[in-house]
Amino acid sequence: MDVIIDKLCAHPLKILFYTSCYDYLLEIVLVIIGDGALRELGAKIFEAAGTPSEEAAWVSDCLVLSNLKGVDSHGVRLIPGYVKAIEDGFL
Repeated sequence: MDVIIDKLCAHPLKILFYTSCYDYLLEIVLVIIGDGALRELGAKIFEAAGTPSEEAAWVSDCLVLSNLKGVDSHGVRLIPGYVKAIEDGFL
């Protein structure tokens, strides 16, 4: 995944913050990429999980559109769960 992110975003923003709950520093890498690249990445992930390419592109497009509309709870954050459901035979 690091290779893909490096190609999509030349300068990811790294954020360091201290969390007192767990008493350690946590590094978060914020990656901002364009919607076209995100659609393509999502489709490739779904295809790698065994989804037909046309369906993979459609689902990825729907998820990215949700993010663009500001409904992040129904956006690309769902991809890992969908891939797991595919792998487990539920989708």
